[in-house]
Amino acid sequence: MMYHRITPTDSVLLNDANRIEADFSSFNEENWQAITPTNLSPEQVKQKLADGEMVALADTPNLPLFCFIKGDIEVNPLAISQANQDLIRRLNARFDAKGSGASFSAQSAAKSNGNLHPPAPMEEKAPEPVVKDPEPDTSKPKVPASFGQPPAPIILEVVYDDKEKTPVGDVPYKLVFDDPKQTILTGSLNPMGWACVEDCPNAKASISFGEGVDNQAELDSLYTELETALDNTIKKVADYTLEKLNDIEISAITEASNQQLKDYLAELSDTLEDVDILSFYDNTIAKAKNAASDATEAFKEFLPQDTADLDETALSPIQDALCTAVIDGDIDALESALAGWKPREEIRLKAESKAMEKQILIINDQQSRNILATSCQRFVKAMTPEKLIDLAVYLSIKTTEDATLNSVSNLMGILTGKVSLAITRQVLLSATTDTKTEWYKDISQALTNLVKPLKTLRPFDAEYSHKKVIEIPLAKADIQPSDWAKKTENEKIKTITDKPDDSILDDEMDKKWLIVPKGQLTFDVEGDDIESSVNFSRLVHLPVRGKASTSEVVAGASGITIGRGLDVGSRSAKEVQGYFDKVAKHCRPVAPELITFLKDSVGMKGAHNKSGEGLKDEAKTAHIEKAQENDKALIKYVKDFKDSIKDKSKITLTRKQQYYLFFAIYDYYEGEAKRLSTKPDVSRDYLNDNQIDWGALPQNVKDVLVDLTYRGDYTGTKDKRGNTRKLIVPAVYRDQITKYTDGASMFINVMNNKGLWLNTFSVDKNRYESRVEHLLDE
Repeated sequence: MMYHRITPTDSVLLNDANRIEADFSSFNEENWQAITPTNLSPEQVKQKLADGEMVALADTPNLPLFCFIKGDIEVNPLAISQANQDLIRRLNARFDAKGSGASFSAQSAAKSNGNLHPPAPMEEKAPEPVVKDPEPDTSKPKVPASFGQPPAPIILEVVYDDKEKTPVGDVPYKLVFDDPKQTILTGSLNPMGWACVEDCPNAKASISFGEGVDNQAELDSLYTELETALDNTIKKVADYTLEKLNDIEISAITEASNQQLKDYLAELSDTLEDVDILSFYDNTIAKAKNAASDATEAFKEFLPQDTADLDETALSPIQDALCTAVIDGDIDALESALAGWKPREEIRLKAESKAMEKQILIINDQQSRNILATSCQRFVKAMTPEKLIDLAVYLSIKTTEDATLNSVSNLMGILTGKVSLAITRQVLLSATTDTKTEWYKDISQALTNLVKPLKTLRPFDAEYSHKKVIEIPLAKADIQPSDWAKKTENEKIKTITDKPDDSILDDEMDKKWLIVPKGQLTFDVEGDDIESSVNFSRLVHLPVRGKASTSEVVAGASGITIGRGLDVGSRSAKEVQGYFDKVAKHCRPVAPELITFLKDSVGMKGAHNKSGEGLKDEAKTAHIEKAQENDKALIKYVKDFKDSIKDKSKITLTRKQQYYLFFAIYDYYEGEAKRLSTKPDVSRDYLNDNQIDWGALPQNVKDVLVDLTYRGDYTGTKDKRGNTRKLIVPAVYRDQITKYTDGASMFINVMNNKGLWLNTFSVDKNRYESRVEHLLDE
């Protein structure tokens, strides 16, 4: 948003003509606040602009009201439909006293040296000494340096609407501009999901991504290849199992039991085509996951051990999540599991990587998931019934199970589930990352071949969401402004060249996140960014009195805190989750360990009335002892948790996470400050039914009122410490009405009361001084 300023229409000069703004459609509440003079409210400014009493000037307007056309300044044709016609006539009359219509020549402007015609003659005065005027300047009117320059480039960045906002790379785009030429610009997003579009006309544009193509025939062929690859792989696994069985002496079972098992397998084979594939897969996977340890060990010798980049131990934490993703298609749940998986960085499966995009495309495709889920049935078919029975009987003996129909069939389910687990985890990871696998490389390649046609199957100009499993292979694309807009083209090119496939600019720790557009006063006094400091805010902590490492006393009734002011002592678990859900929309998700700990800690606080004030004798002693026990237990609770987490990054916010967490909290307190300042009983009791115009208050005054609310210092009649609103509201209202014409600000006088704030309300000195200094800043 470029800088604008408001000025009366009657004071506009000819040189300002091409700086007059005609389009306010992109303005939000914050933009209106920024251009509103202190003596007006945003609503009043909007009305004066609509009535033509005022105009907004900018070096580079969104849509200038006037522009140069063949050397003359004329009304911008693109602005005629949006502009106030009375304002145009009024400005034309001001620019050209002869009333030349909608335009005026540069030559006539030059003759007048860019000034307006003089006002009507004034009454005669005593003659002044004659001074010869200089010759008129014959040069053209001065134009701002920015006039005529091309508009700023459009930065496009497209992401899926998954939890981690994975970039959508290498997708074609088309921009259709609403200019007289109906300009169309096309191109493709880079591998990291963004593009910088230059040479754009100064007009609005509609944007579409991707190309709608009918590639179903290509997909059908690739699905067939995937099934063939899966059959071949399952056959190799079955052959390996059968070869192992040849070297084992199988105990005999009765003919009746043998026939029962054959009947069971025949029935199973007949019904496999009719079952719900994903439900059957879910059932067998569950059996494998819940198998006893002795069964798991017994199965190992009959299943090939793949020589993958990741061993069994490394894969174990994530294999269940991968299989669950095949069953339900829930990308967000998979990403939550991946967030805490250490090998993720090593195999380049980060949130912003091409590998993660491949995961999304494969798991969002119902047909691919259905084929993978048939690994259970395919293994049963690849083994002969006799050999399956032999293996199940052998395993039943090895695992101290009885060779009954129930136990043997259960072991068959575990066996097929183990095969499916191995296939799913290795195939998905090797198909989407650089992880190598020998046994499952054919299926991995078949899945990899599917990625590109799955991506082009749907354009991005419709309402698609990955949560509509089965039908929608691509998530809805969100266009977001990119931080690359602030980088030079050379830096962008270098970023692409160095890491073309798996990385986007990671700005989670940029120092820019320590500056907030509103509430900087509160942000600064709620902590610091020095890791060795006791006030370091990004690490979960408990405010204490004295030295943090040895203190046994919680500061006041504080609860466990993180960021610039999230104290969970007075929150609910639902509120805490809601805050972090908002954070996840803008940046890297917060570690689940931290969120779980904070939700489990809601309501825990330091003891009230630690000195037992108001109590006597034994009651006072008992109260003090209980308060001390409470504080010690809470301090130990936090210390034990922090000691249990070896990777401190899991309980430490990034600067970007802290920034968005602050706004998730601050918005509530800003609304509360406004409500407390303007509610009917406050206006009645303190202002004789007058009311503070909240929208017209200077931002620094609002910041202090919000900070008072944030800390709990903006009190009413029920607070035992005293009623501060009774002092503050009349002072703020009087300042707003008088504009300080009768002396210094009454609000500053109230905030300067050291006895009130330092003693009665126990505000720390730094915060007290920061509030006063903030009010003094203009």
